[in-house]
Amino acid sequence: MKRMSAVWRPTIPVLAAAMLTGCAMQQDGKTPQWIWKDPIVRSSAEESGPVEQNIVRVNKFFSQTPWLSYANDGSRRVDGVTFSIYLEGPNSPKGVFGTGVITVTMYRLDADETGREVAKKIYEWEYDAQAAYPFRAKTQTALGWGYGMRLRWGENLDVEGRQVAFVIKYMREDGRTVSSSRQVLKVPGPEGAGPIVQRTGGVVDAPPPKPKQVTSRVRSIQPTETTSDASTAPRQPVAAPAPRTRPKPRVTVTVQPKPDRPKPRYAGPTSGEE
Repeated sequence: MKRMSAVWRPTIPVLAAAMLTGCAMQQDGKTPQWIWKDPIVRSSAEESGPVEQNIVRVNKFFSQTPWLSYANDGSRRVDGVTFSIYLEGPNSPKGVFGTGVITVTMYRLDADETGREVAKKIYEWEYDAQAAYPFRAKTQTALGWGYGMRLRWGENLDVEGRQVAFVIKYMREDGRTVSSSRQVLKVPGPEGAGPIVQRTGGVVDAPPPKPKQVTSRVRSIQPTETTSDASTAPRQPVAAPAPRTRPKPRVTVTVQPKPDRPKPRYAGPTSGEE
């Protein structure tokens, strides 16, 4: 009986595994040799966005319904706000992540006796780089990398139906502070809160308004009694009214008569004259 020599041949599953694992295989006819390659490691900038120390501008964006309701009693009481922050570096207008401290200050706008606006500081949030890490965006937008802030204030804060203002400040590691412009909003009251973003991020729509009942009023026009001759007779043109003329003022001229002068009388020649 003839014995057949066993020759090792790589099968399709083995080749597929070699391609997927990123290894190279050498064959000397008997024993395969595996050469492992280093895995691909992404940098921190590609995975979580660039980090910049030299922040030069702070941009904030509020939606039309930025309010949050953390209450679970169904009262829809507003006790939080959500918005986005984009920090700009010196080299690009797109947002980056910072290494400093983010401070959000909330003011209540009141009026004094003269009607002048008075801003009263009522709440403040402060996050360093580590505390602000959960607010970092997971994906990049057209504006760059930003922070999605979701802030809650105290239950005893009297802001329902009041005007408030938010100011975002960023303190760099060198001590310089960069501030944003203020955002003025009106907190909805309990009578008309409108759509409110809940804790889970969903939107609870307000009940639709009741349709107004519109009653159509039709005024019936009674036809007037006309004879056949009058209905078929052509209409006579109506003469235009004469233009109004202003009366001319009367001028009275008084002529004084000239006084009569006596005519000289001719006495004739005297004696001695021929």
